[in-house]
Amino acid sequence: MAFTQTDASAKKKQKKADKAKQEQIKKQRTAVEIGKKRHAKIQAKEVKKRWKKNKRRYKHVDSFDKKTSLWRKIFPRRRPENK
Repeated sequence: MAFTQTDASAKKKQKKADKAKQEQIKKQRTAVEIGKKRHAKIQAKEVKKRWKKNKRRYKHVDSFDKKTSLWRKIFPRRRPENK
């Protein structure tokens, strides 16, 4: 009987530890996002413009690589050239 009580408390402790770990991961993600925004905010206007242009230019490349259908094999899309 005493064994079942300690087993239940151990499960509660494990659950609490898992919840704390998830909370830590969530806080870390938000900290990274805040850091990225702060980094982007202090950049010069030309740098922001270049980032925006490159983000728009190469947005399709990764999503295109994941799709492998018959039409994509027959008619492959050319990758954008670096200028």
